[in-house]
Amino acid sequence: MTYAIDLERQPLASSGGDCLTLVCGLDIGNGGVKIASNGHEIYIPSYVFDLQKSPADIPSRGFVRYISGDRYALTGNEWLGGLSAVEHSPLGAKRVTDSADGKTQFALPLLLAALTGLTEYKEINLSLVCSIHDAETLGDDLKKSLQGTHIAQLGLNASSTIVRVQVLKVLPEGSAALVANRSNIVIDGTTIVLDVGNGTTIGSVYGAGGKRIDSKTLPMGVENLIDRICRNTEMRRFLTGREGDRHLVRRGIENRSFNYGTTAFNFEGIYRTEIRAWIGEALAPVTSFLGQWTAGADSRLAIGGGCKLPMLDQALTQKGYSIALDPVWSNARGLQKIAQKLSSEAA
Repeated sequence: MTYAIDLERQPLASSGGDCLTLVCGLDIGNGGVKIASNGHEIYIPSYVFDLQKSPADIPSRGFVRYISGDRYALTGNEWLGGLSAVEHSPLGAKRVTDSADGKTQFALPLLLAALTGLTEYKEINLSLVCSIHDAETLGDDLKKSLQGTHIAQLGLNASSTIVRVQVLKVLPEGSAALVANRSNIVIDGTTIVLDVGNGTTIGSVYGAGGKRIDSKTLPMGVENLIDRICRNTEMRRFLTGREGDRHLVRRGIENRSFNYGTTAFNFEGIYRTEIRAWIGEALAPVTSFLGQWTAGADSRLAIGGGCKLPMLDQALTQKGYSIALDPVWSNARGLQKIAQKLSSEAA
């Protein structure tokens, strides 16, 4: 889990004057969007709110107005992405997990929203490798949704920014984590990877050299645990019959206080009850699938924000999994390394 600030800025990897060029990994997660390049990383929560009119006060981060470009259907549209979306409308903000095609539908809106802190640039050129849970069937759709030239107003910048996106490759989610965690695995052996994400739980097996042997995706992740907590009887009793606010519950879990917003209500007991049921529902089928390789595996690696869930992190360690040093960023950083290699080969 990562409750990061809406945009994290670090020294730029490659810039010249008004133009920024980045070779990066893009991880459109159900919980958050991660952009990783050398020395430059951006994170925003995966929320989008479509605006019917421009806000009176445009927030410093997250506001996008699509002026023109290769996504013709977006021309003239305005939206908020990331934390600004859920702050503007806690109930109206859309989540990537709200629809089966959420990752392809919201990929470009979220990418542009993530770039709104870079208002000093008139041109942003991105060469990227991205991932999706079923690259075989959804990879082309994701590429089409991102690739091209997009002219937009980003954030507080009154002038337009030209954003050019070249998608070098679309990979299955989690596969790039092997690249980012070479020190935690036996490269020439068999590696089991458990990816506990916000919307999915993925179990994969890789042979020597990172060749994928098999994989199983369950469309259940941390979001299902949060839903359980929000619907819990004790939570609804506290809220006089209403379900809990997903964003506030997520924040309480991520900061490990288990406090519901700024109220005095603490939901740690609810969490401990619901996570046991969730493990049986979301993780057990995947770990059962991986069971046939467990005894012979040379390495077991756990990635994804869910690996940091209280109680689950200890359970995974006890089962022999090495939790990635920064499991939230493992996939994005691995994608970036692959993008750098592909970009160098094409040069």
